[in-house]
Amino acid sequence: EEGWAVDADAASMNDDLLRMLDTAVPVRRYGPLGWGPGVDAALPEHRAYLSCLAEDFARDVHGSIVAAARRAAVRPDTVVDEAREHIATALRLATAFCQTASTRAASESIEQYLNNP
Repeated sequence: EEGWAVDADAASMNDDLLRMLDTAVPVRRYGPLGWGPGVDAALPEHRAYLSCLAEDFARDVHGSIVAAARRAAVRPDTVVDEAREHIATALRLATAFCQTASTRAASESIEQYLNNP
């Protein structure tokens, strides 16, 4: 449009971020999945997909944090160690996750939001 100009600094920063994403964030591909009318964690196929996606996400975030700390030449300290332990514990507990009334309500709210944009 007339009168509009590209913000060169913002465009440059955006390009830098895109380059970092290409090297820092792994591309994950998952097999085909029939979604039907929406996500249904009661379906074994959907549950397995969501579990795998959550595990991959946690593992990737952990790896990204560790890599960023190394790139910044920051020596891990108690905060980094504690964050690592929290992530490792979350990954371990995720395998034994048992849904409660509150997590079920949260899951239903998320599902409703995803199914009714």
